[in-house]
Amino acid sequence: MSEKYYCPECLSKLEKKEGCGSISYFCYTCRKLVSRSKMLTEEQMAMKERECAESPETIESEGSADA
Repeated sequence: MSEKYYCPECLSKLEKKEGCGSISYFCYTCRKLVSRSKMLTEEQMAMKERECAESPETIESEGSADA
């Protein structure tokens, strides 16, 4: 089973393109090639989603401290 990779900018699933002995990953949402060093694995994606889910609470608590 092949691993799924995600775009670091928009978090969309990347499309794997193979040709001429090389493998590239393309994001159709951003319309960009994504470097292997920048793309996110499923595990990294799950961590990023948890961070995003936690961040609104942090922002709200910080905003209420200023008021």
